Amino acid sequence: CTTTYGVEVVFIFIIILSLFIWWPSRNLPYFWDSSGFVINAANDLFHNNFQPWIANHSNFAHPPFLMTSLAIAWRIFGQTQLTSHLIMWPFFPILLYSTYLIAKKMAIIFPLAPTLTVAALPYILAEYYNIYIDLPTAALATASVAASVYNRQLVMSLLLVCAVLTKETALLIIPGLILYFWLATNAFISTKKFKLIFYLLLPVIVWVIYLIYHKLITGWLLVEPGR
Repeated sequence: CTTTYGVEVVFIFIIILSLFIWWPSRNLPYFWDSSGFVINAANDLFHNNFQPWIANHSNFAHPPFLMTSLAIAWRIFGQTQLTSHLIMWPFFPILLYSTYLIAKKMAIIFPLAPTLTVAALPYILAEYYNIYIDLPTAALATASVAASVYNRQLVMSLLLVCAVLTKETALLIIPGLILYFWLATNAFISTKKFKLIFYLLLPVIVWVIYLIYHKLITGWLLVEPGR
């Protein structure tokens, strides 16, 4: 699968596989943290016209990117379980295709092997059938890594911003990206190094701005007092 044709075939295969795996989930009822946190937070944004722009129903200051996406989808397509599960559908193929692209760049002989391994992980499948922030965070962060190894630095930064606004743990990707650009490329000694530094810092800047906003709205910064 080293040709462009091969990459296209893999992409189509991943789309079909994702649809096959997702299909049984399309009308599943909300459960676990989906019902206790994500759906309730999205419902608040839906009914309050996205003001304030925070994710309620949690003791942590999780940014509301996924909940906002849900609320927008509800306004367009209706507030149904099918709409909610449709929002989750693309994150699985994003995760798989990003994994494939990274493996292909690493010159792994059979790059589909790690891709299929990820697709078969039980907790990945469990997250796919739920509506929660972990799978979207993993998918967007992995896509950010894929963009970095293909030298798409702006795309890398924007994807990582979306990942951080889904769950702040995506920030842990940044030290690894710094090491990659430092050890595996000449990016930090090129004339465009300041642009790269900005791209790497942008997710942190956005997250800090959100935390300040969250503090002003709720009175607490990262973890609710008394948790």
